[in-house]
Order: sequence, then structure tokens, then C-alpha cells
Amino acid sequence: MSESVDLRAGFKGEGVDESVVQDALTVKRKRFSISLLVSILLSLIGAIALWLYVVAGNNTVEAVSVTVFGNERLMGSNYSVSDVSPKSVDIVLRGKSEEIKQILNDKSLISLRVNIFKSSQVLEDGDCFIFENESKIKPGEYTVDLEAILPEGVTCASKSVKVSISESSSKTFDASQIRHSISNYSFAADCSLGSIFFEQNSLTVSGDVKTVNSIASVSVISNWSKEISGDVTINGLVPVAYDKEGDEIDSRFLRFEPEMLQLNISVTKKKTLSFYVTPPVNDTMVYTLSPSEVTVSGPVKLIEKLNGSYCLNDEQTADPIGSMFTVTTEQIAKSVEGGAAFANELHFVSIDGKVYDELAVRVSRNEGKKIEYLTIPASMWNVLTAEGMDYEILTQPYTVELTYVDNGYGVPSLQNLLCFVDLRGRAEGEYVVSPKVALIGTSGFKDLQIVRAPMLDVRLTRRTVEPGDTTEPTVTPTAGEE
Repeated sequence: MSESVDLRAGFKGEGVDESVVQDALTVKRKRFSISLLVSILLSLIGAIALWLYVVAGNNTVEAVSVTVFGNERLMGSNYSVSDVSPKSVDIVLRGKSEEIKQILNDKSLISLRVNIFKSSQVLEDGDCFIFENESKIKPGEYTVDLEAILPEGVTCASKSVKVSISESSSKTFDASQIRHSISNYSFAADCSLGSIFFEQNSLTVSGDVKTVNSIASVSVISNWSKEISGDVTINGLVPVAYDKEGDEIDSRFLRFEPEMLQLNISVTKKKTLSFYVTPPVNDTMVYTLSPSEVTVSGPVKLIEKLNGSYCLNDEQTADPIGSMFTVTTEQIAKSVEGGAAFANELHFVSIDGKVYDELAVRVSRNEGKKIEYLTIPASMWNVLTAEGMDYEILTQPYTVELTYVDNGYGVPSLQNLLCFVDLRGRAEGEYVVSPKVALIGTSGFKDLQIVRAPMLDVRLTRRTVEPGDTTEPTVTPTAGEE
């Protein structure tokens, strides 16, 4: 009302018609209403835009990888996908909020894929593909809509990518050309790498011509954390292709045959082998051998079969005194079952690391010492096993060889021996192990020592627990272990 009063006051005494004043007031009011309406509309549009921006941002799944379906079929016609651009896209989801939240937390619930060929299924409107069948294949660059696989109740706007189709080619690598990078492993004591080789003879890589021609090398990589004490097979190694600069090549559209490789690691192990001779009947004297022992090196599968000692003669030898025996690694290898297959891989090793395959051993009588053989019964063995395991001594009879100086106090007996073997950590099965035979109560003897203690065959079986049996298994401790 103040505006009306002021406006009217400005026209007093000037003879202005009252109707003119009313028209001016009406125009003024309309202009004010339009200005107010425009301000409200602009605010509303801004609020809607901001809301849409926030909603879209909250429903966006970033960098969804694009998967290609049909490249294997394409390669059957000597063509291949050479590139997809872009390789990943962002998509905005629409639909049920609960499903969208799940997708945002787990991108694996959705997938985007390029269909190279028309599906044999009934297609819906909007389904896209590049070629209807193999007869329609032509090299070139194609723009194709992605097929979005989404949970029920969720949709997204269509997205397209460019797919390049080229002629395909293949390149074959001999197994010796395939590099291997197996890291983070070590060898147990006295073990070393014997050889490392692939089970497969070759590897063929197929793909588009340009990519295949750029491949300079192929390698397998594995971070294999383990201490190696025996021959090892590593399965499931995925090949990786590299160019001449050493950069990894995108292998999404490459085909490796076979898809995975198997790497075999053979282990070489060292072992000390002592020599002995079988004396004539009723001969209790000790024979001195020079050298009396030697270090052998060979495949672990052979070394573990070798006994700790090797006899230079047989029972038919009348008298080994003064004899010179020639020992070869081939003879030692053939002394165990199946050892002949590894005869060429067994070697003698000198202190300075040199290898040789033949050794001369001289035998002489030691007049001051005598020899004694003691057969250890199964009941004398103290065996450490894992909880719930039972054992059986398979090497029967088991005989050790002792030497001593006869000073009139008698001969060594079983009471002078403590025999034990540690089998903890081993599963069911039969094992050839190196036992520990210790001497006790030796004060009455001079120079009493064990010169030969063979390997021991032991079988482990899991104890069958009867219903209601709560008896705890017992473990016999070794000497000095409480």
C-alpha cells in the first residue's frame, strides 16, 4: 500500500487521470511476479541438476572391464581381435537401490561384453554383435554396443566400444626357449639344483599378426615359497609374452597352447659313502681301507636309496688283504634297485669340488683291532612319531658293525647301544631313513666305534581309535630329550 500512496503522491496536483495511475500499478505488479517466478524456476532447476549429479555419482561403477566373447571362434577362421578401445568403461546404474548397493560393493555381479558373433539364442531388440556368422567376417574396425549382464531390476545406459579385427598368425617356441622365473625358494642342506625343464616340448602362441610378430620371448613366473629337498613339479604356470624391449604384451587376445605349463625341478644331493669288506669266515680282525669313504653326488631319487656304506667284495672272496679294488659310480648306482637308470648322473666329488667316476681303494689288515656285528631287534628301537601314528620296523634283521681294541674285557653287546629314529611330521607310508645308533657304557672298551649303520626301512600307519578310547598316544623321547 505504501507504494500506491507514494505513486499517487507523485501525481497530485498535476491533473493526471486516475486510470493511468492504475495501469502503471498493474504493470509494476506483473513485472514483480514474473521476476519472482523466474527465480523460483531457476532454483528448482539447479536443485534438480544437483540431485541428478549426486544420484548419478552415487550409482556409478568405474572402470568395468570389457570382455570379448567369440574370439576363439574367430581364430578358427584365421582372424583375431587385435584391440578393444576403451578396455574398460564407467556405467551409471538405475533401478532398485538395494541391488545397486550390492553391485557397488561387488563389481563381479556385473559384466560388460562384446559379442563377436550373433547368438544362437532368440535375440531381443537391441542385442548387438559384429558378425552374423563366419562367412561375414571381414577385417576392420567396428563400433559395437556392449551387452550388459546385470542383476534383475537394474539397468544402465548403452555403451559402445571400437573393436579391431585382423588376420591371425601363430608362433611356436621350443621348450628350451621358454624362460622361467621361479623365486623365493631355497635348497635343503647338501641339496642343489640338478636341472630344470618343462614337461611340455613346445608352446604355440596365436593371435593377430601384428601382436604375434612383436613377441620376442615367452616366460613363466611363479613366487614359490618352499625349501626344496627332493624333486619338485610345479603345475599351473601361466605363460606371459614379451616384446624385444622386455615389456609385457597384452595377452587378452592371445591363445597359448597349452594354456598352462608344468615345470620339473630335479635335485642333486651329496652323501658320504663309507667302504667296507666282507672278511673271510671266522676272521674277526679289522681291515683298514684307504680311502675309507667318499662323497657321492647325484639325483636325490638315487642318493636316498643308497645305503650309507658300500661293500667292495663278496662272500666268495677268500682274503681281501693287500687287494686293490677299483670302484666306479656305475657299480654303486647299480647296487640299488632301479639305480642303473641314473648311473650316468652319479659322480664322486673331491674336497675341492672336482668330480670323477672311478676310485681305487687299497685294503690292509689292522692287527690291533677286532670287529663285531650286532643285530638289533625291533623292540630296541625308540621311535618318535606324529600323534596318532604307529610304526613298524621293516628292516629285519638290522645289523651294525663295530670295531674295538681287545683288552680282555669281553666284546661289545646290545647293552652298549641306544637306537632311535625321528619320524615326526611324516604321513602314512613307507620310508627309508637314516637311524641314529649311539654308544653307551663304553668305559670298558678301547677305541670302540660304529663303522657301519645301514639305512632303516620303516612303515607308518595311522592308529585306529576305538569308540570311547581316550588314551593319549605315547612318544618315546630321544637321548637328552625330556
